[in-house]
Amino acid sequence: MAHSGSLPPTFKIPHLVLTTHGTWLADGEEITHERTRQLLFRSIFRQEPHQDLVIRVGKEQLPFTAEDTAYFILAISGSPEAGFEVKTSEGEWVALDPRTLKYQTSDPSHRLICTILTHNDGRSEEARFLSAPYHALLMHCEESHAPGSNTEIRYHLMIQGKEFVLG
Repeated sequence: MAHSGSLPPTFKIPHLVLTTHGTWLADGEEITHERTRQLLFRSIFRQEPHQDLVIRVGKEQLPFTAEDTAYFILAISGSPEAGFEVKTSEGEWVALDPRTLKYQTSDPSHRLICTILTHNDGRSEEARFLSAPYHALLMHCEESHAPGSNTEIRYHLMIQGKEFVLG
């Protein structure tokens, strides 16, 4: 972590981890203070040249480990007829682009992701749906056989009259 020299020499910089389910840990202990969690989510950047994830506040930055993705979908509103908006872990409500939805069944927890533009630097990033918005969106999902197959199952959503296959 870059710092101005104002930290005491015995200060230990914590190892930050963002878990698969959007929980922040500092040296293995959950960060439960909501405003701190919000600040961490709003302060995520990718560090050049290797695209490493860092928390950046002012001139200070600290690398962290993301077990999965650094961005999450916390809530969803709307309907299949009108379309959906999602609340990102950065605290922003944005329109859900259903073309970016991916449903991955290889993960034991059946991972649902979409692409968002980040608030900080406008990058396209993968965002994982947490449990409540995952279930709220997938309750509109339909299952059918893939064209030409009696065994392969596909999942799709009808949003604003258009079919979106979750692949």
